[in-house]
Amino acid sequence: MKNAFKIFPTVCFAALECILWSQTLLAGIILFCLLLASSEAIKNRVKCSAGCWEVGIQCRSACPKGRANCGKACQEAVANCIELKCEVPERVDTVEDHLRYGK
Repeated sequence: MKNAFKIFPTVCFAALECILWSQTLLAGIILFCLLLASSEAIKNRVKCSAGCWEVGIQCRSACPKGRANCGKACQEAVANCIELKCEVPERVDTVEDHLRYGK
């Protein structure tokens, strides 16, 4: 009976450690799935907004030289296009995102 009391804390600690590791593993799997899903969402969003950036480039090329207001209007058109077509604010995409996912 004395040996059982000596082993009991060790068994409890081992069981607790197994529970914690399984929760950590589960949390890691969930985190990985979320990162994978968000990466795919970024790719799709950047592909969507690429067309809007093309609208901005065409708009700027049609602007007369020296008109600063025209450039601002084109940028506003790009922001509106991204917000409406891709359903995200324009400022979520960076140049790095476009280089990485835009193809």
